[in-house]
Amino acid sequence: MPAGPSSEPPAVSVIVPAYNAGAGVSRLLAALAEQTLRSPYEVIIIDDASADLTAERVASAAHVRCLRLERRSGSYAARNAGLEVASAPILAFTDADCVPSPTWLERGLEALGPGIDMVAGHVMAELPPRPTAAALVDAIRFLDQQTYAQLGYGATANLFVRRSVFERVGRFNPRLRSGGDRELGLRATDAGATIRYAPNALVMHQSRSTLRALAAKSMRIGRGMASHRLHARGRLRDLSPSPWNRYLYVPHCYALGWHRLEKPLPRYRKALVWCVNYVVAQLPVAAGVAIGRIFDD
Repeated sequence: MPAGPSSEPPAVSVIVPAYNAGAGVSRLLAALAEQTLRSPYEVIIIDDASADLTAERVASAAHVRCLRLERRSGSYAARNAGLEVASAPILAFTDADCVPSPTWLERGLEALGPGIDMVAGHVMAELPPRPTAAALVDAIRFLDQQTYAQLGYGATANLFVRRSVFERVGRFNPRLRSGGDRELGLRATDAGATIRYAPNALVMHQSRSTLRALAAKSMRIGRGMASHRLHARGRLRDLSPSPWNRYLYVPHCYALGWHRLEKPLPRYRKALVWCVNYVVAQLPVAAGVAIGRIFDD
């Protein structure tokens, strides 16, 4: 169970931004209450000015601290607000639509051994028995933590960071629309921090099952990539793509992360998923980059 008011200082602070997350935050809180970690830990939910029952659902959970922002500020500003009040030397990040495994904190802290500053835990897509093509694209295109860690960062859906990293390189950049976790990770590794991928520190993530939801996510990512040119610190600014880069529009021949699926797909199904990936994910990312360059500059 999370640490109570009179418990010893927590070993890790779990920070979760939440915006209109009333439908799923109860599953997250139940999973956090069942952690096998023997050391005390604290859970901090930052309600980013939700208009639903997020605050009420969080308030009903025992030993969970809820901070409510007066106006919507974005997930990175919300995480920074959580950092302000967190008291542990290690910060664990996940999202309100995620469900950590019972051993998540225990395995994450084990991976954060001597000489390791950050741990990117595994994120597994939560797929129904008969997933849509959109859900399959979401599962194999995004949140590949093993690849991210090799590149020097981890997604905040499942990320452990020592407080000393924030003291060294600063906090999340609240001006970014997306990619703030990537920017922070690259700033940290460029400054000498180390990162490790932990396959057994598991978090389940709900996949977007509709074409509209997948396209909206991809558009947001593309627009966030455009914002890197203006607001990112470190080398991520130089990685911001130009909307005239043909690589954004030409169908990619590289394979998606098919290995991340538990069962292989038949050939016709793979062809459908590949087409959906191009039309509903890759092209909206390109559109987001173009819109961001035109309207956000």
